[in-house]
Amino acid sequence: MPDYYCHMVEGGEEAGSLDTVLDELTRYYTRQDDFRETISEALSYPLLMIFLMFVVIVVLITRVLPIFGEVFASLGTEMNAFSASLMHFGSRSGRFFLFCILGLGAANLFLLFLVKTQSGHHFLLRHAEKFIPTRNLAMQIATGRFAEGMALMLSSGMDTFRALEMVNTLVENKKMQEKIAGCKRYLQEGDNFPDALKKTEVFSLLYTRLLLAGFQSGSMDAALSQIALQYDKETGRKIYHWISFLEPTLIILLSLIVGMILLSVLLPLMGIMSAIG
Repeated sequence: MPDYYCHMVEGGEEAGSLDTVLDELTRYYTRQDDFRETISEALSYPLLMIFLMFVVIVVLITRVLPIFGEVFASLGTEMNAFSASLMHFGSRSGRFFLFCILGLGAANLFLLFLVKTQSGHHFLLRHAEKFIPTRNLAMQIATGRFAEGMALMLSSGMDTFRALEMVNTLVENKKMQEKIAGCKRYLQEGDNFPDALKKTEVFSLLYTRLLLAGFQSGSMDAALSQIALQYDKETGRKIYHWISFLEPTLIILLSLIVGMILLSVLLPLMGIMSAIG
């Protein structure tokens, strides 16, 4: 069981608010599960498309092109160099393609398994920050997790400095962990929590102002929870926007590859048939 869970339950018992703490923990884990499910659903179709695209190309090279090769041979001619090279490559690499299909299918299933499990989800987030295309998305996810974790800790009655130490274990993004360390340093120097967040640029200016209003009204945990919810929504929109761009791109790419291969044999064949006719 995570350390922060034990500390929160202990704090809730001491403060007489154990029911509230358990409700917040339930809400936290429910939102984490919903977020993992969102990513899993978003990735499922593109992964399936990539797998099917590879299968179609392999079948085309290893099964369809040899049929056209026999047709050309029966007409006393040969396929063009491009089609012939693809056909020869497919005939020599049939077993290799089979292993590739099985390997790609296993890799897709493994990736979906990683997304659906908590440990796998953490593994993907740790590595997402290393790649330029996913770095900003990983940072946004980490920021949302920071806000959600802080809301969770503060709602249990934990002091801000201790909450920052606990939430540091939830955020597996090095850049965000550096910002958390900066917040702790500013708190030690006498700044309040909203000012520390502003100086370390954890949130945007809008969310920093929202947090300041929550701090002044004594409802900072509610403000952080609302910020976390907005980050989750923004992350979901970004993921689906990326998927909506990727899906037609894969379809167009598959159509171009299949069309290029088929035209390389159909056009010469049509020319031969018209000459015979």
